[in-house]
Amino acid sequence: MRFSLPSLDASGVASQPEASPTIAPIYWFPEITGWFQECEALHLFTAVRLVRPARILEIGTFYGRSTATICSAIAANRRPTEFISCDLDFRSASEFSRLFGAIHCLAEVRPPAECNEAFSRGLSTLEYARLQLDRYNFTPFVQLIAGDFRRIRGTFDMIFADVLHDEREIEANLPGILDKIENDGILAVHDITDGHRSAMQRVSRNLQFISQSAHLGLFRFES
Repeated sequence: MRFSLPSLDASGVASQPEASPTIAPIYWFPEITGWFQECEALHLFTAVRLVRPARILEIGTFYGRSTATICSAIAANRRPTEFISCDLDFRSASEFSRLFGAIHCLAEVRPPAECNEAFSRGLSTLEYARLQLDRYNFTPFVQLIAGDFRRIRGTFDMIFADVLHDEREIEANLPGILDKIENDGILAVHDITDGHRSAMQRVSRNLQFISQSAHLGLFRFES
């Protein structure tokens, strides 16, 4: 999906570039529930501004806090960018527990309390994310997809992955992520630690560490 890219006015609402050419774009959206810190948002926003990727994949939407950061950077770049955000979509705590219990081989996995924000309204997590993005007129900038990211076709210049939280997830998900990134592409990873970074580089020696802000790390993929 490709589209023209408007800029943002002072309230964060999309508008035509000539309407507000000097307004600084918003990069952090604390009104959207999530775990993405302000410094991490600025780091990701800056990366998208500098790389100016033609195709971006986000893996792990939740309610769209980081999604909004990427949408804002796309708007500020004012160039055609295809942006897909993918996540597993849950409508109840029991559905969440059943799936993540199977993924992590655990008898019981409790969903974060924040999931109730959507469930209490009778919405799935991705439906609720769409509502949050609508508040800023960001839905034209992103295609939300429910399901396994491995089913998405094509490769991407930049991938933001929020699915590498421990060594089990790194071993399970990183090879599939690297299959979808272009040579010389940028991989942004949330919730990274020194241990996770070492585990990632054991899976692939083609990942070159660039920088880190709080728990957001940037890597270049060189195949």
